[in-house]
Amino acid sequence: MTITSGNFQDLVQLSADTLYHLGPDFEVGNSSVGSSATVGFVNSAGVIALVGAATGNASAFLPPGGGTLGTGNLSAINVSAGTTSNNMSAVTFSNSNGVSFGLNGSVITASAAAALNLSAGTTSNNLTAFTLSNSNNVSFGLNGSTVTGSAQFNVSGGTTSNNLSAVTFSNSNNVSFGLNGSTMTASAAVNVSAGTTSNNLSAVTFSNSNGVSFGLNGSTLTAMIGGMSSWSNGNPVTALSGGVKTLFFQPMIIPYNITVTNLMWLASVSNSTTNVSGGMSVSAALYSLNAGSFSQASSASTNITWTSGAALSSNTGINYQQMTCSWVVSPGPYLFAWWVSTQNSASMSYYGPPAQPAIASGKVASMSTLALNGYSQATVAALPTSFGITNTSGYIRTGATAAQQPFIIMQGT
Repeated sequence: MTITSGNFQDLVQLSADTLYHLGPDFEVGNSSVGSSATVGFVNSAGVIALVGAATGNASAFLPPGGGTLGTGNLSAINVSAGTTSNNMSAVTFSNSNGVSFGLNGSVITASAAAALNLSAGTTSNNLTAFTLSNSNNVSFGLNGSTVTGSAQFNVSGGTTSNNLSAVTFSNSNNVSFGLNGSTMTASAAVNVSAGTTSNNLSAVTFSNSNGVSFGLNGSTLTAMIGGMSSWSNGNPVTALSGGVKTLFFQPMIIPYNITVTNLMWLASVSNSTTNVSGGMSVSAALYSLNAGSFSQASSASTNITWTSGAALSSNTGINYQQMTCSWVVSPGPYLFAWWVSTQNSASMSYYGPPAQPAIASGKVASMSTLALNGYSQATVAALPTSFGITNTSGYIRTGATAAQQPFIIMQGT
């Protein structure tokens, strides 16, 4: 069938508002010559399809808002990049910033040669590729996009040394290990034998028993054999008289540790009048030297009384008198104080070391800084809490009685 450009040579049906093409082809223009034809359409119902050459079918879509449809040209495609957007009929990918583009058929390709700044140690470089190299017992691997690393440490034990990636502390030889977070713990059991018994122990306690006492000072273990211990200041050969509120001082050196539980002295008590109430009070103390003065460290006292008509019984004659103490005494120098006072018509004679000759007063001033035997010339109400070493007015060091001190025995453990 021959179709002539510009003429309808096919079956066409025209109704009131519709043109129907009933044949195989509807052509506008010349199909054999490269020409064009312009046809105006008013479209309110949808898309109008124009069929091209008779050898096949093709569709052209007109914009609903109007426009021009040209052969091989496409316009009004909105493209956005970054913060910019435009309607374009053509898009070009431009090589820049180390990225290159290509087109193969309908496939767009891109290759990047961007430099990445990488720093290691004190060196920094722009790199397009970098390699993690195995060194210093550290090895690297790549699995897909994941980089892996493993490290080995040189560990020595005894006479053996190995490069290890993991270390295990094994329980052995009575040593047990544990791990809490990043903290390694260890506990050791030591085999201890005593008598006929042996046990693996993590702690050992020395218990006080059978008169042996133990102590621990830092890393030093001490032991002390208990039982009775005694210390005295000489032999009781001289009788001394104690009046009302008399105070004696005598320096002494305790050579060993002793816990004093009982203080004893030798004395004779009497009443000047029969069947009259009376009594005696005795106090004793140890003073320690501190910056030129003596401070009371330990003290004790006792009071022995009787009423009218009651016999003196065991206090009559020369007897050991005693008072209860609780003194913990360490080796060292001390000043011993002895205070005695009688009540009513009672009197007490006590015994001390051998008498010494009377001491002259010419050197009293030069002896004011020395701790020597002495006594208080005036009456003293009670033992002082401290005593100045230069107190010469109350601390008499001269005369026949200055060196006369009571005999005492400290007993304890």
